[in-house]
Amino acid sequence: MPDTAVLGQSKIEPDNQQKNKLEDIDSVEQGTENDNLFPLQQPYPQSEPLPVISVPVNTNMEAERQIVEGEQLSLLPEIDREGITKFINDQGFLTYVVKTAKIHSYLKSLLDLAGLLTYNMIYQGAKDEVEEDILNMMREYVDELHQSGEYEALSAKVLEFKLLVDVFDVFGQSIRNYGQLNFTALSDSDIDRQLRAADVRIGSYGFCNLYGRRYLDIMDVNAYKIDCILFAADDNCIANLNRYAEKKFHELNDKYRRYVVGKSEKCRKQYDDIVANSDVVSKHNFTLPEMVSVKIEPTGKKYDNHLFAYADGMAQIKLNGWESGLIDEESRRSDFVCWLRNPPREKWSMCMPYEMKGETKAAYPDFIIVRKDSVLGYVIDILEPHNPDYKDNLGKAKALAKYAEEEPKIGRVQLIRREKDVSGKDKFKRLDMSHGSIRQKVLKAINTDEIDHIFETDGFFE
Repeated sequence: MPDTAVLGQSKIEPDNQQKNKLEDIDSVEQGTENDNLFPLQQPYPQSEPLPVISVPVNTNMEAERQIVEGEQLSLLPEIDREGITKFINDQGFLTYVVKTAKIHSYLKSLLDLAGLLTYNMIYQGAKDEVEEDILNMMREYVDELHQSGEYEALSAKVLEFKLLVDVFDVFGQSIRNYGQLNFTALSDSDIDRQLRAADVRIGSYGFCNLYGRRYLDIMDVNAYKIDCILFAADDNCIANLNRYAEKKFHELNDKYRRYVVGKSEKCRKQYDDIVANSDVVSKHNFTLPEMVSVKIEPTGKKYDNHLFAYADGMAQIKLNGWESGLIDEESRRSDFVCWLRNPPREKWSMCMPYEMKGETKAAYPDFIIVRKDSVLGYVIDILEPHNPDYKDNLGKAKALAKYAEEEPKIGRVQLIRREKDVSGKDKFKRLDMSHGSIRQKVLKAINTDEIDHIFETDGFFE
């Protein structure tokens, strides 16, 4: 028995009493169960386990205004939940994954990303471009050695087996101190062993073989091998390679991230895994899932305008006083369509990084608001009601400002406080990071006092 209830996207249905009156009406009887569930978001965390139910979702039922025996049905407002979800997923809105530690170097991430972009026909030249760049780096280094006159001396060390110690020390492997043996002749198998070690250091991608295919000298078949060994043994070369990999990885990811949205689920998962393993903070596409599970909130309020809902179009969610009041205020807007609770630490949640005491942490804004837009159909907002007494105010304000700067497709991005207006009533005061002038002030702030001052000068009540 799961400890959660399954919720999904649906169109609004008449209540049970009304449906009994409509047994012979075809438009009502056509509703069938659909396994493509789409769910409600994570409500507020509970201190004790809550009762669990499983709720099937009917996505085919269409609620229509009908008159039976002179009685007009009273129906809830229609929300195209499926259409809104598709709109959000098609936008490729920016979100982040924040980890506690970096797993490995950018070189492997770059090679994996270039392969994914190529094989999924997102950018078919990615793999060739990266290979070309790295082979050119290797050749330029060898040319510089020849021009400086250093190549012959270093090549002799390889042939005397003296460079092997340095190469393997960098790799962290424990071997005999071959440098003390001072061989004057080296077998092909010994050179090949050094070549394999060199290939490991430059990604285990086969760059040494690729280099050999391009620069093989049939009069000296070991020459290209020595080139590769020398390149891998030079710490400056490896440092330059890693700097290139980091820059190129972010360049490709920033340019082609949005195109991953339209690819298969397998491709999207591979992409997320590659990007997540590259950085402490990594960029991803915000995508709502096909199904989520939530705990039942027996004391929660029922909402008919939440994006994820049961088959009857209702969602039962427990909000605190600030949150509930803010949703009520948003719902009164003429362009308001629906809202989504953004749960913390869910895999699909919208996340953004922020800094606090030198540590990078993850922030999860409370609400995503959907509004009507005459051009695009919908516009998506991010709202974060936040107590000014919390120590993370500066970091989260900057995180929202940075996000608004990097994601122009998002509408309002607001940090919100509850304050008294001129009449003495408690109302919500908003600081909107989508406005460039406000955003720049927040990004330049160095303490919470400055954030408080920006609220005083630029905050507003609706």
